[in-house]
Amino acid sequence: MSRRRSALVLAVALVALMAAAIVRLPLWSAQLVSGSLSSFFGRPATVGSVRYRFFPFTAEIRDVRVAGASASAPPFLEVPRILAAPSLRPLWDRRLLLRVLEVESPTIRVNAFREGGDDLPQLRAGDGPGGMQMRIGRLVIRGGEVFVDHQRVPLDLDLPGFEGQLRQAVGRALSGRVAFGPGDVRFGDNPPLPLTTAMDLTVDGPRLTITSGRLQSDGTDLAYRGALQIAPLRGEFFVNGPVDLAVLERHVMRTGFGVGGAARYDGVVLVEGSRIGVRGRLQGTGGRFSGAPVPRYGGEVVWDEHGVRLRGFDVEAFGGAAALDVDVPPSAGAARLSGQIRGMDSEGLRRLVFGVGAAGLGAPASGPLALGWPRGRIRDLIGTLAVDLAARAGGRTPRSGRG
Repeated sequence: MSRRRSALVLAVALVALMAAAIVRLPLWSAQLVSGSLSSFFGRPATVGSVRYRFFPFTAEIRDVRVAGASASAPPFLEVPRILAAPSLRPLWDRRLLLRVLEVESPTIRVNAFREGGDDLPQLRAGDGPGGMQMRIGRLVIRGGEVFVDHQRVPLDLDLPGFEGQLRQAVGRALSGRVAFGPGDVRFGDNPPLPLTTAMDLTVDGPRLTITSGRLQSDGTDLAYRGALQIAPLRGEFFVNGPVDLAVLERHVMRTGFGVGGAARYDGVVLVEGSRIGVRGRLQGTGGRFSGAPVPRYGGEVVWDEHGVRLRGFDVEAFGGAAALDVDVPPSAGAARLSGQIRGMDSEGLRRLVFGVGAAGLGAPASGPLALGWPRGRIRDLIGTLAVDLAARAGGRTPRSGRG
């Protein structure tokens, strides 16, 4: 056989091998993915199919299942479709590097038993000091749901710049660091809040413990630590640091007061099922309330499914002070403000409450107030303001009496 003929035969053989590899690649990929999932979760896992698109290069993984705790139990994890766009990095880098990872309609099932224990799988992060490392340019979870003791918790995330590194710790625990952002988090129907966070954590069965974390947004830099129990879903996190009240008003609280100012929060964030609550103390300076300056303020704040509540809030404004309680419902309903004012400028108070113009009167006001209005329509305010007026000069007409 001539050299030309031998080269031709070799080329044809190589093309045939490449064609066979391309044909078999989806099958090999499905087996590789299912094997990796089985190793990580310590349970049988299956993958329906893996398909590739080359422009741009993406992998579509369908019908992912990780078995439950027994043969008769429903799957621990089900994902109809995953779309992954790998970054072009060396295979020996030992990291999962993806430009995009989109997970559609995942379902996770977790149960805790009355006699103790749970049916969570025993996770393994891999051997070696680096453990399992991942970097995802954008992680998206759409239409997900987590069933904890048959109670449904919706799961939707859009996290850019996701990074994680987990190592095998003692027993079945994993420890490491996770970070993402800046990305958007939405509270109810409010505008999305851009934030960045990083945390050091340990995952041990149904318990996730954050030893230290930091959350940052515009004018906000909060440190946090705490634990989240998966089954039943319950958690408590201790939080403290500076916050921007204007940012919270726009993205979280939505009281309608035009609240603003640089404040500090010290308290807890509570998680129970799909409900999230905030309880703690808020204090600060240079604040604003419905356009009026509030040089100093502080008191207890609660935010949960019942709305925003301020209790024993001490406020310095209009040359005096006040102790106030405020209730703002989460949607339709009546907002309320009540309390006791001490030596506040009556003219500034009249402008704030009744929206009237300047009358040139000089009279500090003291006494109780009880006001209410439909949420979002503070101009429809009604209530009582029974105050005693004390005469004060200083360029305006002194006045005393009761108003």
